[in-house]
Amino acid sequence: IKAEDEIISSKPLDVKVWIYNRDPGEKKVTISEYHFEIMRGEDKVYTFDYPHKVPFTLKKFEGKLVFDLRREMELKNLKPGDYNVTVSMNVNEKNVKISKKIEVVEKLDIAFSNLSMFYFLDESIKPVINIVNFSGSFKNIKINKVQITMEKNGEVILKRTENLSKVIKVGPEESISVGEIEIPSPETGKFVIKASVYTDEGIVSKATSISVIKNPDADVRGIRIVTDFPKYAMKGDKIFFHVYLVNDTNKDRYILVKRLTLVVSDNFPIFSKDMKNLRIWLEPYSQVEIYKVLPWEKIAFTEEGNYKLDVVLDTYGGLIHRSDIINIVEK
Repeated sequence: IKAEDEIISSKPLDVKVWIYNRDPGEKKVTISEYHFEIMRGEDKVYTFDYPHKVPFTLKKFEGKLVFDLRREMELKNLKPGDYNVTVSMNVNEKNVKISKKIEVVEKLDIAFSNLSMFYFLDESIKPVINIVNFSGSFKNIKINKVQITMEKNGEVILKRTENLSKVIKVGPEESISVGEIEIPSPETGKFVIKASVYTDEGIVSKATSISVIKNPDADVRGIRIVTDFPKYAMKGDKIFFHVYLVNDTNKDRYILVKRLTLVVSDNFPIFSKDMKNLRIWLEPYSQVEIYKVLPWEKIAFTEEGNYKLDVVLDTYGGLIHRSDIINIVEK
């Protein structure tokens, strides 16, 4: 069962069930009597049953998606609390049962905007602090003050405070700006920026790291793109995927992207995305998400066949490219 351990109540519950072949050889599999359920205490939230036999073949170390909750039902605005997901099925006539606990929460959070992963010397830093209502209802929030600190090596080197006295009304999953505080550019190095919003209900805080550098990388060797673009899907299905940039080296990399181009196509493009002027900081042996399909971005395939995903990064250190293929089959 693949799902986040904790989700926000206003977001749809995203649960996927996979079956894997752990053997070093091909394996024929038949599943039947599939049962999926979500419980909150003694209350049944959702069930799905498919008793029929489904045969398929798994190549060595291959995985297959057998159930995707979001294709069947959108469950959102759930009550806060613990939910138990249970899956049972017969796999080659042997019963298998697994479960996973998911916690649904409501909370206020902070989101930064107008903040890059790295800056150059003499650039001013002007983060916008936004309060985010991760719940299923409107909230009236009394903001008393907003504070930003900058730390280097655990020591506070700068503090800025903006005193306020205002009430804002924030809708479910809505983000509202509560302040923009300018930070003079420090010397080169790595820094932690922490924002705190003081409300009548308590303090909401969030921290993020940035770097200040002299020059971006002039060579992108050791940097690659990876995706979780699916290998197959059913005709008419919507698909979602992520694109990551990976650092295979043992040093910090600062990639200045002139343009990111993403295209899904057969003979003609059916989906494309174009982004410019990205700054990506990769710590040693790390990866950073650079794109994900958003809920309102519809990627659906109306015809069978093979489709290609191309991702190209045009950086100041050269081009980085990746291609993936998805096979669309009849339902």
